[in-house]
Amino acid sequence: MRIGIVANHTKNEAITAAQDLYRWLAEKGIDCDMPDYHYGENKSGLTEDDRKALLAIAEKVNLMVAFGGDGTVLSVARTVAPAGKPVFPVNVGGMGFLTEVKVSGVYKAMEEILAERYIVEHRMMLEIELRRSCELALNEVVIHRGSTPQPAHILIARQNKSPISFCGDGVIISTPTGSTAYSLSAGGPVLDPAVCAILCTPICPQARFLRPFILPPDEELTIDAKIMTGGDLEVFVDGQIALPFKWGEKLVVRRSKTDFSLIRIKGWELFQVLRERMEWMDPREDKV
Repeated sequence: MRIGIVANHTKNEAITAAQDLYRWLAEKGIDCDMPDYHYGENKSGLTEDDRKALLAIAEKVNLMVAFGGDGTVLSVARTVAPAGKPVFPVNVGGMGFLTEVKVSGVYKAMEEILAERYIVEHRMMLEIELRRSCELALNEVVIHRGSTPQPAHILIARQNKSPISFCGDGVIISTPTGSTAYSLSAGGPVLDPAVCAILCTPICPQARFLRPFILPPDEELTIDAKIMTGGDLEVFVDGQIALPFKWGEKLVVRRSKTDFSLIRIKGWELFQVLRERMEWMDPREDKV
């Protein structure tokens, strides 16, 4: 077995934990790969060279271990998903919604992984096409009016079906994984990751009865949006990549042919995570 290790290079705790695991695995005779740029560099985001280096590692290992929070998982997912290798995320952050264990439990979990006592969970991703460039998203793509005070006029077209249009701050197009992120804050429903679907959540729409809606996963959506005063909108991919969206351009969103694979030891269960992370529970459990 060959293991790749990646860490959030802005968090000292994540870097230290990754280096400790590297040494622990090496002592067991396990081959490991870890990008050089994770040794304490203080910068935000992955550069194109960083992504190429990480993808090269993913292509030659059996699995990846990622130390960080949900943001780290999102960044790693977009980079290594094309290699088809599963990722085991370790929580070194706050919410840790996508993670299963914290740093304190990583060695016990690694014993299970080395013994091949784990399952692989597949999460659908979105592919975003704008100006002939493509990006992957594990959570969502957000079309937003940006800093302009004027509302955005948005039209969402479906293949060979009637479109829908509205005016507001923008729209969130998310995967089931992303249904517990920005979409939830904007009033969208929670979808279990086992449900393959595309969720559209309008942001502050002026249409009185417009609500979030769910579409089949094989839909291809074409979004046409504009600010009537001529300003640019903004497109955000997983809250980490920002792209300008200019008048007359069209944004295409479809399900990616690539899924993101997550390693689970005990299994990830939606209601359990909602109870633990978001306190979705009756505090008077003796009454339930």
